[in-house]
Amino acid sequence: MTRQLRLASLFVGTALAVASPFVLSSEAQACGGTFCDVGPTAMPVDQSGENIIFHVGPDTVEAHIQIQYDPETTAEAFAWLIPVSALPEFEIGSQFLFDATLAGSVPSYGLGTQNDSCGNGFGTGAPNNGGGTFGAGDEAGSTDGGDGGGTPEVVYKATVGSFEIAVLDGGTVDGVMQWLGDNGYQQDPNAAPIIEQYLADD
Repeated sequence: MTRQLRLASLFVGTALAVASPFVLSSEAQACGGTFCDVGPTAMPVDQSGENIIFHVGPDTVEAHIQIQYDPETTAEAFAWLIPVSALPEFEIGSQFLFDATLAGSVPSYGLGTQNDSCGNGFGTGAPNNGGGTFGAGDEAGSTDGGDGGGTPEVVYKATVGSFEIAVLDGGTVDGVMQWLGDNGYQQDPNAAPIIEQYLADD
């Protein structure tokens, strides 16, 4: 199966960041949401892999994020909605970084079998080391908001490589959901309490 790789890097120096697909939380926690394209037959992205490298410095957190997904799915685009503690910097990621890191860090497992003698002379006592390793796989225009009410303010918007990025600040859950809908993102009602928590942590 061919895998589509998407790379992005960012530096965080609480707003909400919407990217197609990458932004970062101030803490190294698995949080966020995946929003697929809008449509009557919209389907979740079949994500086949994910690699994230964090570098935590004294004043910044640097994240390199790689998403692998099945290009045979009906979704042509997807996005992440993730809280950030400050306005991040974004740049295209490095495949070489992931290749080198995975080559030096992915665990390798071996399988070995051995027949032990039980003292009756019938055991061979010869080890039979089988092969087998476990590796990393194939390859290691919107509304600006800011109306002072429920609509979030778009404090940053850019295109980085093939990704559209928007960083939102403030607003309410309904305002954020409305912004997502107005800008072509699919909204999941189940995400409302998560977004509410993101906004409460501001």
